[in-house]
Amino acid sequence: MGCVDLYDPDYNVIHLLEPHKHAKRRFRYWIFRRWGWTCAYCGEQLHHSGPQRATLDHVIPRYRGGKTTQWNLVPACHCCNHSKSNKDVWEWYRATPFFLEIRANRIKRWTQGEL
Repeated sequence: MGCVDLYDPDYNVIHLLEPHKHAKRRFRYWIFRRWGWTCAYCGEQLHHSGPQRATLDHVIPRYRGGKTTQWNLVPACHCCNHSKSNKDVWEWYRATPFFLEIRANRIKRWTQGEL
């Protein structure tokens, strides 16, 4: 077995990115798990593919200054995430046919770090 060249770009990329990759996966998984693998908006069960594909949505869109933090990200099916896009969450959500006050309150409490 030869020596590892610490200046080899491939070695550094693999070892520097791998911890970040796992941390990002754990971060995303934690959010999905806290929401029971359901869409925060429509309440549908999330899946790995199709229209109910699991995504994370920025409650306050990055376009409007929202940050990528656990309290600004909620699980959303692909349909809801695509439909909401960069719209104001409350204007968009109240106009949807699946709006429920109980889900809106949970989203508000989540964004305030109360859940």
